[in-house]
Amino acid sequence: MEILSQGEKIKRIRKSFKIRQQDITGGEITRELISIIENNKTNLTPNVAQIIADNINRICKERGIEFSVEASYLLEDVSQQSNKIADEYIEFLSTNENEFSQSLIEEIDHIEFFCMKYGEAEKNLALYEKIGDIYNKQRSYDKSYTYYIKALENAASIDETIALIKVSEKIGVLCLKLMKYEETLHFNSFALRYEEHLSKDLKRKLLLNNILAYVHLKEYHKAIEETENIINIFSKQSVEELFEVNMLRVHCLRQIKEFNSAIKLSKTLLEQVKDSDLEKKITTLTNMLDIYSALKDYKNIKVYLKKITGEINKYEDLDNNPNSPRIYTQIGAALVLLQDIDKAKECYDKVISLCKKQRDSHVLDKALDEYFNLLLIENNSENIDDFKNNVLELISHGLIAKNNINIAKLIKYYNSVEDRESIDNLLTFILES
Repeated sequence: MEILSQGEKIKRIRKSFKIRQQDITGGEITRELISIIENNKTNLTPNVAQIIADNINRICKERGIEFSVEASYLLEDVSQQSNKIADEYIEFLSTNENEFSQSLIEEIDHIEFFCMKYGEAEKNLALYEKIGDIYNKQRSYDKSYTYYIKALENAASIDETIALIKVSEKIGVLCLKLMKYEETLHFNSFALRYEEHLSKDLKRKLLLNNILAYVHLKEYHKAIEETENIINIFSKQSVEELFEVNMLRVHCLRQIKEFNSAIKLSKTLLEQVKDSDLEKKITTLTNMLDIYSALKDYKNIKVYLKKITGEINKYEDLDNNPNSPRIYTQIGAALVLLQDIDKAKECYDKVISLCKKQRDSHVLDKALDEYFNLLLIENNSENIDDFKNNVLELISHGLIAKNNINIAKLIKYYNSVEDRESIDNLLTFILES
């Protein structure tokens, strides 16, 4: 969409129909004023715009030219046109955000060009945030991150506090998905500076995301401190909210090897879960299975595997649950301890499939590593080749990095069996991808 200044619009119309400057003065304004306006040295007034429009329309009618112009069109300056187009783009994105297609991507490119050339900060903020939301919904997290950063920059340029907080929180959540945990803490900290503008729910969400970042950074003591912080600050939390915080606390206690405390808290949570709430029940049981696996308590591993299997059989929608990759990974690890290798491999296959579907990179590295260890024990070259192809596919989809530990392990394996061709295949793919 082309945006013209008031003077450019008059000049373009005049030149198109071979109309002289003096012809549109109507004897009411000077030709010099027309020249000054066309050279963008002064702005139109409503009265002058009406005179010019009336004279252009009169001349076109006299010459039999089917054209007319409104004074309101001439009066629209660059800023007004820009904002009008931006509003149309915002409406377009809102209408089409659930219909992701190549044509939408192409339109987003046009919108970005518009923002860079004509957009004003307030409208750019709205457009970039909306585009970030669209890519986030499509799990194109790198692109979403890029547009959220642009939105944040525009919010900062106009000192829009609420938008700064809102977009910072979105970037913090996105950084968890992108495994940029230090950045999560950075953006959350930035948002928390505006505490007086934070709602209770948003503040709690920021602190909860801090816990998740600390967990991924393996700073478990800091994560536990944050759980205590949330419980102290928000004394009136719902059962759901307390469950969420305490589940994170259980995980941290298990990681710092306070197994008894982790088991006691898990049992307390399990007592609070309704039988009908299969999601919470399975998650809690899986945490307990993980603790008993760490303790190599084979008796309780068998007990909790049986309990989890029974609940999973009732839960038809588990594969659509975002926690499902972690659940199957923990089950797989327990099955390895029980030497049930075939079932463990089935679990890890499930994890890889779910991670592809959900674009979940968090659990994937651990599952791939444990899966490959099983394949090495079996020493089945065909299965290892399949695993290699799976790893390369995951790299091409951006789900794991090129320097993933399993690449080095695959090279080491192929080197040990003197399979130079497979090594070359791996290295060529990584260099070209």
